[in-house]
Amino acid sequence: MKSDIRKKTTTIKEIDSAKNKNFAIQIIRVLAMLFIVICHLCNESKNSMISSLGQFFNIGVFIFIFISGFLYGNKNIDNNSKWLFNRLKRIMIPIYIFILFFIFLTSFITEIFHYKFLFIYLFDLQYFLGSVKNAGHLWFCSVIVICYLLLPLMNKYKEKLISNFYPFSILIITISCLVGLVSKSYGLLGFYLLTFYIGYFFKNSINIVKVKYFIPISLIIVGLIFRIIGKYLFDNTLLYETTITALTHIMMTIGIFIFIYKLFCNFKASNVVKKIINYFDELSYYIYIVHYMFIVGPISVMNITNNFVINLAIFIILTIMSAYVLKICTDIFCNIKLKKINLISLLQFLEIFTIVIYKFLLAYNYRNNWVLYFLIIIAGILFLIIFAFKMKEIRKKDFIIFGLLMLLALITVYILKSVNFIFPLFIALSFYNNDPKKIAKMYFWSLLFGFILTLMLNSINILPDHNVSRMVNGKMFTRYGLGFINTAFVMLYYIFICLSYYYGYGFSKTFALMSSFFGLILFYLCNSRTGLFTLIIFELLLFLNRKFKIIEKTLKFLVPNLFSIFLLLMLLLTICYKFFDISYFNQIFSGRLDFNLWFYEHGYFWSLFGVQTSLNIPLDNYYFYPLIKLGIVGCILFLIIDFKSLYNLRHINSLMIVQFIVLLYGLGDSNVIVSSINFMLSIQAMVLINSKNKYLLKGDVDETKRFN
Repeated sequence: MKSDIRKKTTTIKEIDSAKNKNFAIQIIRVLAMLFIVICHLCNESKNSMISSLGQFFNIGVFIFIFISGFLYGNKNIDNNSKWLFNRLKRIMIPIYIFILFFIFLTSFITEIFHYKFLFIYLFDLQYFLGSVKNAGHLWFCSVIVICYLLLPLMNKYKEKLISNFYPFSILIITISCLVGLVSKSYGLLGFYLLTFYIGYFFKNSINIVKVKYFIPISLIIVGLIFRIIGKYLFDNTLLYETTITALTHIMMTIGIFIFIYKLFCNFKASNVVKKIINYFDELSYYIYIVHYMFIVGPISVMNITNNFVINLAIFIILTIMSAYVLKICTDIFCNIKLKKINLISLLQFLEIFTIVIYKFLLAYNYRNNWVLYFLIIIAGILFLIIFAFKMKEIRKKDFIIFGLLMLLALITVYILKSVNFIFPLFIALSFYNNDPKKIAKMYFWSLLFGFILTLMLNSINILPDHNVSRMVNGKMFTRYGLGFINTAFVMLYYIFICLSYYYGYGFSKTFALMSSFFGLILFYLCNSRTGLFTLIIFELLLFLNRKFKIIEKTLKFLVPNLFSIFLLLMLLLTICYKFFDISYFNQIFSGRLDFNLWFYEHGYFWSLFGVQTSLNIPLDNYYFYPLIKLGIVGCILFLIIDFKSLYNLRHINSLMIVQFIVLLYGLGDSNVIVSSINFMLSIQAMVLINSKNKYLLKGDVDETKRFN
């Protein structure tokens, strides 16, 4: 009895496996995806003849629906709720990921936020309540979900539906035609459900292999003829746009499906061809989701150059890359088992990702308050959720320390009008007993995503260049901002990508070569000498550290005191610059000693509680930033906290290297202080709150074993 049940029931994995093995179905699905993409390209063409062809290629949607009905036509499902959950998960998760990205991107560009569409897409109601502008193609997801919701009911009454196929079909056509005379969308919905029903019927009742080629060819030709005649006689009427287009599309869908299925069902393709078709088959749904945003709207690439072929090539590359990224994200979310540790890891990543994106928006010179406040609130909510899970494992003493640090951070928020010092405390408590390398890894992927996105948005002219001209050795150079408001940010963000990768994943020859190669390219574009100098020192230090133990011992002693040393050094240089001719030092620091001297002469170095008024010249010095903004009292507190945390971390050699590079970079750029990209501040807060974290006590593993 049990064996019979096993034969009759089929799991989702078995269905997917069977689907993937059916080469003919894969070919049809890829073709349907191509039809839809071509349809949208044709619709946006300025050539009227090409534009008119789009109405024929939109048959791809009908083919997708027909395939769905066909694939599940004879699959008995033992657990309807589990099956529906798995199908809806695969359909809706990529929609949620894409639409969140798309709505926030378009809101960033237009500065108009469409709140209602978040709820419309959450419940998959875009077919009925309307889609956000330039994402109207996602109506298909509402339709296919309705089809899947009806499938358990169809399986229950399968025998009646199969034996009475023709009267049921005529009934659906009649109702759809009548409804279509009043409402186009609801009339078409009936025809979409009919297409699913026909696919379902074919799987159960028709042996497609035995159908003669004459029949599918006739269906395609007759469908085309009726479509052309209908357009000539009834164009721009509901009768044509609903009934005639739908019925002719269904005829051609059946014809195309039968013809290609017969042609490829026994086709023996080479392994290379199979891999290519399988790759695009797996990406087909994701390509459908992402492709349209590169055709129309603010990030369209179809007019990026005057050459259509180049534009098309850029469109294809971006579409495939975006679809692949969306597939990876979907796989990650779909495979998450809602166990405590996995859920917390997801929330931790989202927390860091939100914080990093917040800083990227500031680096774009984006000042729309509601978006920035929204991200701060999201980061806070994620922190509270993680804290709710972790509160039982947090010691009372550590929570008191966290509270005191948070109080100091809130004071800095009031003084500096910036939330940056709150973020590392959020992260520190969120990763209370976790490996700090996990923080670095999450920072790496978040920073890398933001960096690549910035370059992409700049390349298609959404983010302005912010280029500046710079005189170097008597020659004029253009410094490219590549989407960042400040050209120095290019190397700043890149170096933190390298630092987070190094601490999170370790050192290797591949890492050294890749980071050097891309670093030189970015330096050539942005001409940030501070960034290049710091990158060279970083690479050199990594190699020397592997050869000489004296480097490790020196850093262990030096780094905890380095902020104080550099602060005194900069004060000494500023005083010397006032009384002696050391203009060559001013050139080394790109004229920053002039700024420092101005602060010195106006008494900003001697304020007890800092300067809260806006300054007339830029404060481009990491070491004077706490002294001037927080005053002598605040600076002393900062130095104590900084020393205490780094002293407790001094046995972790890789962290000492990272902090040394951060402090070295601070000699030429004050922006390293921000915690949104500086993961070191989170780890420093982490060791203050939980000095007994086993990962922090353990220190580095022997990285020579990982060197390849």
